Amino acid sequence: MTTIIWLIEWRWRQNLMVNLIIPTYKARDTLPAALNSLVSQTKKLFIVTIVQDADGEDYTDIIQEYQRRGLQIKLLQMPENGGPGLARQYGMDNDTMCDYFMFMDSDDILMPRAIELLYREAKLNDADFVSSDFIAEQIYAPGLYMDVTKTPITWTHGKLYKAKYLRDNNIHFHPSLRLNEDAYFNLVAGNCTKNKIKIQEVTYLWRENKKSLTRSTSEVDFFKRSWEDYIISQVQGLIDIDNIINYLEPNLVAATLLNIYNHCMKVISLGNDLLNTNAPTQLKKLSTITNFIEAVHTEQFWSYICNNLKACDMFNNNLVFFKQRFCDWMKEYIVEDLL
Repeated sequence: MTTIIWLIEWRWRQNLMVNLIIPTYKARDTLPAALNSLVSQTKKLFIVTIVQDADGEDYTDIIQEYQRRGLQIKLLQMPENGGPGLARQYGMDNDTMCDYFMFMDSDDILMPRAIELLYREAKLNDADFVSSDFIAEQIYAPGLYMDVTKTPITWTHGKLYKAKYLRDNNIHFHPSLRLNEDAYFNLVAGNCTKNKIKIQEVTYLWRENKKSLTRSTSEVDFFKRSWEDYIISQVQGLIDIDNIINYLEPNLVAATLLNIYNHCMKVISLGNDLLNTNAPTQLKKLSTITNFIEAVHTEQFWSYICNNLKACDMFNNNLVFFKQRFCDWMKEYIVEDLL
């Protein structure tokens, strides 16, 4: 009997290469459209793990309907509400079968060849991390084409992760981040390996859903709630990359600091004093990292800064001029000696 069970499990595993994890919270209205897009996938070797984030909903009828339509679906219940990052992590922690992970929001759409394309590139190149282009829907404007070669790898959309790579390097969603949790996860996952591939194919449609956590408020309101989490995600991300590979690539440090600087300047534009926030404490952590200090003293770092530094940016449909120079900001909050 034990041998028969092992053979059944082995054969099942051969047919389930990808675990597609969907965190859900009050998603009965949107989940069917997401699952419809999975029924249409050209590569069927995947399992769907729905992680219910303690929302009190009953998804039984929806799950049974799509199981009848051919999807292999597993439902997990979070013991308490933890946000999308912890829900995704819970899905990964409860998987011992699949070789790769993908993530999908319960209100989005996966293009028909998404799993096929991402999985094919991962296998052909033995990649730990595969990213692709996606479309960001806007209700009152044309959708935005997110070019993977030009867009920071902040979002989990349209990406494939090798399970062994994540586990071997203890890469996980940060337990204290409810917002910008994907910014941390992808900063680490995307920069602790050289075995990564970018494909310029659209695999994902990010849909505008006004009821979601990140889309139910104005840009300014969401920014006010999330900017400190963003700084934590980037600072801790650089710290953890250094801990994993004992190196910080100068261009990565430069790009990350420019993103943090941009956020800080927007905070100041809203009339806030950075010194009265948690930002200085977080940023000062970087000055204790030897590889970070070495990176900011390289020609490569400053070449990237000079080529990409902005004096202003669009924010809430307004042009915001930055009130502090980048070098002055660096000296005040991170490292005084830039020479």
